[in-house]
Amino acid sequence: DAIDARRFTRLVDLGCRADREGRADAAAVTLWEALELWRGPAYAGFEETRFGGGESRRLEELRLVALEDRIAADLDLGRARESIPELEALVHEHPLRERLHDQDVSIAIDDERGEQVGFAVDQAICGGVDRKRLPKRNRGVDARTPEGVIDVFFAARQKAQRNLRLL
Repeated sequence: DAIDARRFTRLVDLGCRADREGRADAAAVTLWEALELWRGPAYAGFEETRFGGGESRRLEELRLVALEDRIAADLDLGRARESIPELEALVHEHPLRERLHDQDVSIAIDDERGEQVGFAVDQAICGGVDRKRLPKRNRGVDARTPEGVIDVFFAARQKAQRNLRLL
């Protein structure tokens, strides 16, 4: 573990395994530890070399997987609201990563932020995500269909409006 890249890879592997095994607390802690090792682009200045370019891309992809799994673990632990700013920045930075869009839409639906559901779905579709691959929720509405997205969007918006009237 003398080399940060090896330690990072090992920690990401352990964290992802914990996430697959349903141990969200262990996954979150381990993946946070791995991500804290990240100090900028891997092998900066060596991206044009045969080794540096390939290894830099591999580690960047692994970093994104670690972020996605850590966010998933945070969501499983009930820390959705804390994840919103980071997740929205990641969706903007990586518009083609379907899992980030899935997490963004899921948080918006769970948090019942009506306008954000529509925005998250629009972003996902503009980013090239197939609407059929968006998250299916267990509320009797399939958010992967156009009708389901509209139903979820309006239901969340109506609930938000009712809540505002109560204030």
